[in-house]
Amino acid sequence: MTYKNIFLLFLFCSSLLWAEPSAFELQSGATKNDISSLQSSSKNLQNIATDLQNRFTSLEQTQDGFKSLIEGQNLTIKKFTDSFFALQRSFDELKAGNQTFDGRLKQGYAQIDELKAQLLSQQEDIKKLQASLQELNRVMTESNNSIIQQLTLMSQFLEKTQKIQALSEEEEKAQKAKEEKEKQEKTIKLKKSNKENFNDAKDLIYKKDYKNAEYVLNELIKQDYKSAESYFMLGDIAYRKKDYEYAVEYYKKSATLDENAVYMPVLLWRTAWSFRYLSDQENYQKFIDLLIRLYPDSEQGKKALKEKDNDKNDIKNQKKSDKSTKSN
Repeated sequence: MTYKNIFLLFLFCSSLLWAEPSAFELQSGATKNDISSLQSSSKNLQNIATDLQNRFTSLEQTQDGFKSLIEGQNLTIKKFTDSFFALQRSFDELKAGNQTFDGRLKQGYAQIDELKAQLLSQQEDIKKLQASLQELNRVMTESNNSIIQQLTLMSQFLEKTQKIQALSEEEEKAQKAKEEKEKQEKTIKLKKSNKENFNDAKDLIYKKDYKNAEYVLNELIKQDYKSAESYFMLGDIAYRKKDYEYAVEYYKKSATLDENAVYMPVLLWRTAWSFRYLSDQENYQKFIDLLIRLYPDSEQGKKALKEKDNDKNDIKNQKKSDKSTKSN
């Protein structure tokens, strides 16, 4: 039962007390004083009822206020609840994001390790390239040194050629007179074919008829027929006659005309020994090294390598002998 129902019941009772006395009441013998007293009591009750009604109204208003407050609190609680669930969803999303981030982080570490491995591999490749570059520089340096040596030899050849060409007029006249005399002594007759004359020159060298061979070869050179090989054969004649300076000069002219000739190993070998017989040890060693480097598989190249080893052994033995002499 609510406050409102209680108040209505009380109001009904007071109205009964406030009503006029009925005939039954008068017959019952009640006096006016009694009636006045009842009416006064009824008025008091009515006042009390009014006060209660006011209180009831105040209570209802208070109850409405509490309801509003409760509803406000419920709204606040709902907002907090919604915020809590939103935060929980955010937390779940953040947690899922962290798991994804952890996966990406692991993937990133794996990529970093792979990049490190690639970097190390590239560093090894760079070291190999640097080694190759150093080897290439070494080879280029050796090639440059070889070219410089050859240029030096050519310069020495030119100097010696200039010395030979700087003969006095009397020597030139004597040489011309000698050649003229040799021409007069020659009994060979040139043939019409240069090929036949070239083959005759080979036969003359084989027979050691060097004068006639030189005559034929010089005539072939004038005709510009196999000039490179003709100079080579003239060099061989000078070499056999132990005229080593002329041998070097002829070999040089032959090599200048055809540096890829099949007889180049022989030419270099005999040039080296011509220098050795001329006591030019430096140029002898240079041509031995050049022969070993350019024609290592040729017969002369193998001889040159063996000769170089013998020279090294001689130097070692000489050093040992010198030490032994000093110690004694």
